[in-house]
Amino acid sequence: LRNNVSLEAAVRFISRGKVVVTNSYHGAYWATLLGNCAVVYRPFSSKFHRMKWQPPIVTVPELLPDAIRRAQLFAPIGALSAARDRTAQFYESARQLLDKTR
Repeated sequence: LRNNVSLEAAVRFISRGKVVVTNSYHGAYWATLLGNCAVVYRPFSSKFHRMKWQPPIVTVPELLPDAIRRAQLFAPIGALSAARDRTAQFYESARQLLDKTR
């Protein structure tokens, strides 16, 4: 899957896999929120190392099978609801900040 698809197509594609192997931050994040496991393969940025729900990160193909076995499912611990709560908190903080500047 490439970056030139619609949001709907990306979500449909990501939600089909039990384990999503990706080098996309959003691919790993959305897979987690959709209740799938994620593995980051050949990350291009350090931001993958700061993910709240840390997927295995591998840089060589020989380590992929083990990383896929180690991939965790974060849905049972409420990854989606926690992300929604944090988004709502961010919205409220931004709204309050905007109100102060008016």
